[in-house]
Amino acid sequence: MTPLHSSPVARVVRAAGLASLLLLLVPLATAAGVPSPEVVASGDRPLRTLVGQAIAVVVADVARSESYDEDRLRVYKLHVIRVVRGRVDAPEPGIVEVRGVASRGPLVGDGERVVALLQRATAVTYLSQHLPGGEYLETVGGRDGIVPVGNDAEAQLTERILAETGDDADTVRRVAALGLASGNPRLAADGLAELRRAEPFRPLSASDVDALGKALADRRIPPTVRAGLMRLVADRHAVEAAPALERAATDTPAVLDALLAARADLGLATRDQLAPQLGAKDPAVRAAAVRALARLDGTVAEVGQYATSDPDVAVRQAAIDALGATKRADAVPILRKTFDASETVILQHSAQAMLEIGGPAVDDAFVDLALHGGSPQVRRYATMLLVIQHGRDGEPVRRIERSNPAPEVRDYLEHGLQKPD
Repeated sequence: MTPLHSSPVARVVRAAGLASLLLLLVPLATAAGVPSPEVVASGDRPLRTLVGQAIAVVVADVARSESYDEDRLRVYKLHVIRVVRGRVDAPEPGIVEVRGVASRGPLVGDGERVVALLQRATAVTYLSQHLPGGEYLETVGGRDGIVPVGNDAEAQLTERILAETGDDADTVRRVAALGLASGNPRLAADGLAELRRAEPFRPLSASDVDALGKALADRRIPPTVRAGLMRLVADRHAVEAAPALERAATDTPAVLDALLAARADLGLATRDQLAPQLGAKDPAVRAAAVRALARLDGTVAEVGQYATSDPDVAVRQAAIDALGATKRADAVPILRKTFDASETVILQHSAQAMLEIGGPAVDDAFVDLALHGGSPQVRRYATMLLVIQHGRDGEPVRRIERSNPAPEVRDYLEHGLQKPD
């Protein structure tokens, strides 16, 4: 997926300014998968790349948590069981978490055992204003620097992973296998993070494929990690991983989506194999299958049927997004139809998909929508996108002006967008 900050939609946003695109921004940002500020994912960076920044690594139980500033700030008091690396002088060290939003889940729970990579808390005025005097610690890398462990065996496994120092492919893959086989959600995420930096990734050995299959079948491993493993296999074109994919547990829509997409990208899926999912009653299953279908050659027209005719708006939205991802000009006539739909969310996703494709065919479609769209909102919206892309004096905009447009379009051309409908 194109990162939101570099996508055509983002470039349009920067060109137009926020006020002019209120109608477009919020739903598209959500659909593009932008996390809310209070959500911090764990496992994006391998633990072994963080440990060098730690002044201490400890195995500890969370004795209690203390809340400050209406729970925007917490301090977790640790009962240290052992110091693995470095030193901790305080009898009951406190880990600071600046939460920002009180509804955010806690860093760790009271009574939980953790392996924590610790550094001195950054000295900021906010902390001194709200915390009692003393020295405080924070985890290296935020949530990436703490591993909840269910028992001492998991703690020892974490210590073993942290003790590994090599960056060669064999070491990385061995460490990744340890994390993925652990059943510990945080260590499994660490295994995925290790694999992402493993070069060369291929060829996978029979034991690698077996370990991958076990991980994909293990429902203790978070769905996000299992989906990430499948995307990684597809990105690295590891066709030999096909037996592992067959073992994947598809217990959430996101995992099913990743599985179908990986099979399609690796050339392991056919239209006939997707037929049961395409005809499923569950819209989430249909949406996943439609996205996979769009990855196969020669399926634009069929995906277009879902984009225009499926009874569920989420499936139509998925089909529209998938058409945009193909970047094929023959998808533009379909998207021109969906842009003119009655649901605002469908209009917005159609706009994003068309911007992703770009080119003369899209300009022509926007001109046609500006002149003949089924509602004032559609006509003005299409005009706005062309002005933002090409400027007020751009050739497509001049074409609209020469064609005696509707009053709302002429008003926009003369005065700009004052406020969304």
